Amino acid sequence: MSDWTRRAACVRRPADWWDFGDGGNRLALMICSICPVQQECAREDPEPAGVVRAGVAWTDAGNPAEICPCGYPVVPKPGPRQVVATCSTCTVPKVPIPPRRRGHKPGTPPGHIVRHLSTIRQMADDGYGDNDIARRIGCTPRGVRNVRSKHRISGRATTPA
Repeated sequence: MSDWTRRAACVRRPADWWDFGDGGNRLALMICSICPVQQECAREDPEPAGVVRAGVAWTDAGNPAEICPCGYPVVPKPGPRQVVATCSTCTVPKVPIPPRRRGHKPGTPPGHIVRHLSTIRQMADDGYGDNDIARRIGCTPRGVRNVRSKHRISGRATTPA
C-alpha cells in the first residue's frame, strides 16, 4: 500500500460504494470531494470505467456520469440509443419556486396579517392569546407571534387550556 492510499478518505469505507450504480455512490462522491489525495487517485487510474474516482462517477463506458440534484450519479438506460434515465433514487421534488408576492418584502410578515396590526394589538392588550387572535383574523398562531415579535406587542402567547 503506497503512502497516499493510507491518507485517502476512503480507507476503511465499504469498497462497493465506489462501484458505479451502487447505492453508496452519493456518499462516495461526498467523501471524494473532501479527500486530501484526489490528484494522486486520479493519476493512479488514468482510464476509469464503472467506478467513482477522485470525485467523478465514471460509467461502464468510461464517460463521466451526470450527477442528479439529489447527489446520485444518473445511470444510463440500457438500450440501443443509450438514453439517459431519470435518477431512480431521486426524491428531490421538481416543483418550481413560486414568484415573490407583490408588495411583500423579505423579512416582513405578509400584508394580510399586518393589515390586522391594530386588531392584534388591541386583542393582546385585552388579554387574548395568539390562538384566539389567529382565529379572529384568519391566520396561524405562528403568524400572530411573528407580528407581535416584530412590532414588540406584549401579551399572552397562547390561550390557557
